[in-house]
Amino acid sequence: MALEVVIMKVRDVMTTSVKMIEYTAGVRELSRMLDELGVSGMPVVDADGRLVGVVSRTDIGSGVSDPPVPSEMDSSFGEEEHELAGLESAKVADLMTEHVVTIEPSASVVELIEAMEEADIHRVFVVDGEEVVGVVSAMDLVRHFKKALTGELVLT
Repeated sequence: MALEVVIMKVRDVMTTSVKMIEYTAGVRELSRMLDELGVSGMPVVDADGRLVGVVSRTDIGSGVSDPPVPSEMDSSFGEEEHELAGLESAKVADLMTEHVVTIEPSASVVELIEAMEEADIHRVFVVDGEEVVGVVSAMDLVRHFKKALTGELVLT
């Protein structure tokens, strides 16, 4: 019996519906988009759609400098308001990480995992030239491998 080795490609596991945010957008807009999309981070692009960075919820928290302390009397002062209070005029460009780990759709999933492990990240953007065409998160890989292990995924 011959053992057939299937080399999965990034294109086989990536999510193609990637929402992006322009670097000139405000932090409140970023926070709203992350909440609406149910994601923890997103690619940052310039006006021409070129990838210039990545931003995450962690960056929002890290960007708060000297936030006001909510008083016990102000019950409407919620956690998100507290988090964003020090960032009223901040732009995504102020918080984003400029170094973005990317990979091409034709790369192997092993190369993807190695890149994630080496950079100690849980999300890699898939690019075709300068255009973002997808994203792969660690959870995408977990879901994909679960399907493969339970027989739900048919590899051809």
